[in-house]
Amino acid sequence: MALEDAAVLAELLLTGAEVDDELWVAFGARRQDRVRAVVEWSLQLCRWQLDHEQGDVAGLSVAVTDLVTQPA
Repeated sequence: MALEDAAVLAELLLTGAEVDDELWVAFGARRQDRVRAVVEWSLQLCRWQLDHEQGDVAGLSVAVTDLVTQPA
């Protein structure tokens, strides 16, 4: 996620005229949904481990892989 953040921020910095609030709003808008999904999936894995549940780890792994192989 940190590398994706850096790539998106670099792209915005290279295409923007200046570093201002608009740039940070655009950065947040591009990253928010993707970051939220990864955090929620990570929390689900933790819940399964703490509750000693098998859960659908394979299905969750596929969903995460599908998401992170798409451009940020």
